[in-house]
Amino acid sequence: PSTFRQHIFSTGLEYQGTLRPRVEVTAGASVDGTATPETGPFPSRDPIYGWGLNTGVRVGLTDQWDMRGALGRKTRFPTMRELFSGALGKFTPNPNLQPVSAWIGEIGVERQGTLWSMGVTPFYTRVQNTIGKTNVQTPDGLKVKRINLSGARVYGVESSLVWQATDALRLDGSLTWSRPRSITDEGTQKLDEKPGWLGSGLVEYAFPFGLSVTGQARYTGDVYARLDRVTGRAFGRLPSALVLDARLAYDLSRLTDAIGGELYARGENLTDETKFIGLGLPRPGRSFRLGVKVSF
Repeated sequence: PSTFRQHIFSTGLEYQGTLRPRVEVTAGASVDGTATPETGPFPSRDPIYGWGLNTGVRVGLTDQWDMRGALGRKTRFPTMRELFSGALGKFTPNPNLQPVSAWIGEIGVERQGTLWSMGVTPFYTRVQNTIGKTNVQTPDGLKVKRINLSGARVYGVESSLVWQATDALRLDGSLTWSRPRSITDEGTQKLDEKPGWLGSGLVEYAFPFGLSVTGQARYTGDVYARLDRVTGRAFGRLPSALVLDARLAYDLSRLTDAIGGELYARGENLTDETKFIGLGLPRPGRSFRLGVKVSF
């Protein structure tokens, strides 16, 4: 047998404070690292270190309107599986993978109110050394190898809206548009299996006798996947999907003051919509769940 072991550690310092009325700031930094003291049949490798950054500011424009901004950096180290796993003969290991680092920035406007709240947040992400896949010819045939790529960038806008129409009726929705692209030597190309549109909507109604009904819709669109795994240059669009869910719940505190919680029934993907998470990889279809949550 082969033995593998990995240590991941992180230490950091963060400050949160109020510089002046209506102005809150956050500033932090961290040092991260990973070591693999046991690597099975592979040569040992030196520890890898990275650094992180977390900064943010929130300004209260009025009693209900806020503006906020954030900028951060974080490192993701390759997993043991990515470094050393052959995955049932399909993959060839790559113990020399380097960590992935990402810069994330956003600026947004939010409104918090009694009847309705909303938020709009443009964002930008720049990732370096992304871990991708390529085909390599080995003595045992064609296999897949994980490699570091030049990186990727994603920018877009996230929006949300919550409306408490009545004491019993609440509507909640969000919509995100993004443009995900991987960076190549020739420029940019579509980023594999990353949606350009994500949306969700929720309607919840609470009856006075303890029963609540929730309906939810989830949309995924503008997703592309590689059709040619050898060159990685030919992309095809995956079908868009609109998944409908529903939930019934009964408040157990209506029966006795001794316990809290709820008895619920949930149905997911009621129309049995086909949703692809990758080329040739549909998610499971319709499902139902019954459960109880109890608190004392």
